[in-house]
Amino acid sequence: LGGGLHRLMAAVRAKSGGVFLLRPLKPPAVFLAAGLIAGGGLIALLARGVSVQGGGEDGALFVRLEFQGGLAAAEADRRLERWSRRLSRSAGIVNVETRAESGGGTALVSYDPARLNAAAAQEKVRREPVEGGFVYLGAQGGGGAAWEVSVFGDSAEICRSLARSLAEVCSSIGTVSEVVLNFKEGASRLLLQGDREKIAVSRQNGGLPFSGIAQNVRGAVFGPVIYKRLDTARGGEIDVRLRSIPENLVTPRAVLAMPLPSRGGPSCRLQSVVSASKEKEYSQIRRENRRRGASITLIAKPSDPRAMRAAVYNAARELKLPRGYAIEFDPEAVKAANDLSTGALYFLLALFLCCLVIAAATESALLPVAVLAAVPVSLALPALVLACAGIPFDAAALCAFIAASGVAVNAAVLTASEIQNGARKIDFAGLSGAARTAFVSALVRSRAGSLLATGATTIVSALPFLVLAEHSNSMIRVLSLVTVLGVAASLVCAVTLTPALAVVAPRLFIHKEVI
Repeated sequence: LGGGLHRLMAAVRAKSGGVFLLRPLKPPAVFLAAGLIAGGGLIALLARGVSVQGGGEDGALFVRLEFQGGLAAAEADRRLERWSRRLSRSAGIVNVETRAESGGGTALVSYDPARLNAAAAQEKVRREPVEGGFVYLGAQGGGGAAWEVSVFGDSAEICRSLARSLAEVCSSIGTVSEVVLNFKEGASRLLLQGDREKIAVSRQNGGLPFSGIAQNVRGAVFGPVIYKRLDTARGGEIDVRLRSIPENLVTPRAVLAMPLPSRGGPSCRLQSVVSASKEKEYSQIRRENRRRGASITLIAKPSDPRAMRAAVYNAARELKLPRGYAIEFDPEAVKAANDLSTGALYFLLALFLCCLVIAAATESALLPVAVLAAVPVSLALPALVLACAGIPFDAAALCAFIAASGVAVNAAVLTASEIQNGARKIDFAGLSGAARTAFVSALVRSRAGSLLATGATTIVSALPFLVLAEHSNSMIRVLSLVTVLGVAASLVCAVTLTPALAVVAPRLFIHKEVI
């Protein structure tokens, strides 16, 4: 393909007398356009910031299901089984795997990417009702970002209260679409404390000791397994338990009214030998660095976590934190953003090294300036497109920019070296403006075929990856998009910006500036 394009360009130039393509442009207009594009790309990069959120697994969704606090794991498993059976009948859903726990559960939903995209699969999961609970998907696959904000202090109850207040104020942030509490109240717990005097009197009348009372209560509520029965219909085992209180009638009143066996004396009820109290069971106890904590999750548009941290801290000013309590925004996300920004610094250092290599190869200390001038403009165009399309500047985009910068340098070197070789033969700096423009245009035309051939080959090789299905790897699509736009921009810069620099600043291309 490259050789064919090169021969085609040579034939067209021969028939047109060598004046086809690349008419001399006015340098002021070229510099103005380049400045506007480069400035727009820089503004877009600063406005969008860097993103550290990665995409979810293709063809699968990780689902969190929440029930009321204290729900038994066995009951949660039954509800999840009914929910997964209904969901698996939906068109496009391949498989649903669930795991139950007390008060909630998780599910891995596999779908057919050829029939459903990520958004449609999420919508199917959300629309499937859950008995006595709800579904939480987070930010996976939907173009969103999830940030965890924690409140630390000495009291878990105060931390949870502050986290609820923080969730309310953070919901007013414009980019936040959903706020999720990462904790919930547990079920009510009945505490039974034995009365020593009443138990002593009960024992004198043939009653049980406290250990025997506790064993009877445990047996009445949970019921020991007396034997197992095979269920041929379901292909499993069923535990047969011995209970004095039916499972569906286990209430605090029924437990306190249960009779206690005696050894020949009068029987008594449990409430006559114990004192009862109720309290909320902790659903989650979190301790980090010897301090208690509670956290919330913010679902928002992909953005720089440092900008989101500033927005959260600004909104948290409305809260009056007690002494010893603090709010912490997702430290891992902030660290990843700082590392990504450091990668951009390494990119600038790599450009400086590239400048030294070009200077050594061309034996000129000024020519690298003309070559590297095309890099900002070549990268600004894909940056503007990514910002307009809402694609975050993440690690994949940084890799794509590095690849595009190499192509931009290569195209600029071809043009700049051709101009420099031509400038050796004449008094390049002494030419008038019009003569210099005509001379540079003629040199650029001689390189147009090679530039177009190499650039078109790269663009054509990247185009198939732009039309991949939605479920394909997003990193490949970003790499392809930036490559196509960066190569196209570098070709335009090679035939406009570099020649314009040669016309305005000819000393950049004079070989006498030897290192």
